[in-house]
Amino acid sequence: MPYREKFCSEIEAVVEAAVNGILVADQSGKVVHFNQRFLEAWGLTREILGFNLQTLENVVSEKVRHPLRLKIFSTHMESSEIELKDGRVLEMVSMHFEQEGCGAGIVFSFIEKSQENNQIKQLKTDLKERNGAIAALERSKSELESEIDEATAKLREAERRSLIGEVATMVGHDLRNPLQVVLNRLYIAKNSASRCQDAARELETLIDSLEKQVNYMNKIVSNLLDCGCELYPEVSMVEFKSLVFNALSGVPEVGRYSVRVSAKEELRVPVDVELMSRALVNLANNAIQAMPEGGEIEFHAEEDEDGFLICVSDNGPGIAPENLRKIFTPFFTTKAKGMGLGLVVVKRIVEAHGGHVSVKSRPGEGTRFRIKIPARIKGLR
Repeated sequence: MPYREKFCSEIEAVVEAAVNGILVADQSGKVVHFNQRFLEAWGLTREILGFNLQTLENVVSEKVRHPLRLKIFSTHMESSEIELKDGRVLEMVSMHFEQEGCGAGIVFSFIEKSQENNQIKQLKTDLKERNGAIAALERSKSELESEIDEATAKLREAERRSLIGEVATMVGHDLRNPLQVVLNRLYIAKNSASRCQDAARELETLIDSLEKQVNYMNKIVSNLLDCGCELYPEVSMVEFKSLVFNALSGVPEVGRYSVRVSAKEELRVPVDVELMSRALVNLANNAIQAMPEGGEIEFHAEEDEDGFLICVSDNGPGIAPENLRKIFTPFFTTKAKGMGLGLVVVKRIVEAHGGHVSVKSRPGEGTRFRIKIPARIKGLR
């Protein structure tokens, strides 16, 4: 095979490795090489080796709809489409070459259009899958970072609660007993004062003042204990309006405010009476402290498909935006009096019920706390 022997081995290797059908002719127009894909595309055999291009055009003429033109004298890259009678469309690209040791000639590349489209589709599919994998990795990374941040926050919260628990145990032990003694003595003194007419009013006023201070200290101890210990609600269905009125009966200051309780008649909510009463009292005290000159406080409850919603609103001065994120943080307070545990206790009580609490407030527009409690709570009696 004289033509094959003349052909450069380096070019031959490239032709064999090509994914397209390749035909190579020398500068005289003789076929010197081709690959198997070219033969398969045209349905030819290796007998075409040594044919001149004109002869090859005649051989394939019965396979094409329009005469095939294989130009040997083209000096630049050309591209054209060839329609075959069997319905296929081939794209032909011709390019002149000149290689030292191999001479000069022309290379024809043939690729079936559907094959080209399939390759493009495959590339697009691969690219889409790769982009999808990258996006999935980014989501996983983001989710992992969120989980780490959440776990870190919970760990810090647990550490704070543990510290508060230790402090609460010491404070509770050191204060609760003497406070109880003082309360007992005040009760005895009050009964004695009622039997003595002289200076009775002055003594009763003094006793009332002492009683308020003792109750305030007792509330601090209760808040500390509620922050530091685990809460296990004993839940029952409780009539909402009765719950609010009974809770507020222990807040004498509320009498100076316009209080409204709104809910459907006999609406019952699944709560631990003692714990939720404490939460409502803390929210009422928060509103009272925000409105020392008086104002409006509203307690509202309703039932929806997700459970129960309890709202406590006031028309006070509102909360500054920079403080909204901190109000449920232990020991954070903007008031001259207090330890900053009242709202922390509210949050713990609501979460112990399987719910969550949120707040909406703007300076000058009042504050609204929303307590969301699920319809089904563990421990419901």
